[in-house]
Amino acid sequence: MEASNGFVVKCNMCVCVCEERERERERERENLLFIGGQRALISLTFLLAVVAFGQSPVYLMDEIDAALDEENQNRVAKLIKEEMVAKGIQVICVSHHIAFQQHSDRLIQVMKSNDTTRLHQDYAFV
Repeated sequence: MEASNGFVVKCNMCVCVCEERERERERERENLLFIGGQRALISLTFLLAVVAFGQSPVYLMDEIDAALDEENQNRVAKLIKEEMVAKGIQVICVSHHIAFQQHSDRLIQVMKSNDTTRLHQDYAFV
């Protein structure tokens, strides 16, 4: 880039930013190729790889089954039990799907009533 006074101005940072933005756009385009359920399964795969290298005693997962159909909800729940719970890891999942909930050892239902959040019931699946 040349300034009006004849000096050459190097602007490497702008080039880097532009290239990085182009890379981000390309990644966004690639990510659009995956639907929600596929993204959830890829994320779970990554999490299981992390578990394989070093365990944390507790994992909290928020609606990891939201984009999955019932068959894949069952698969994911079984995978969590086999790969995490069986190794002594405590897993807390938030889910609105009964198919996923049925694989839990304990189900705690939390409800909001009259601007108060209450523990409605504590179920145990056997």
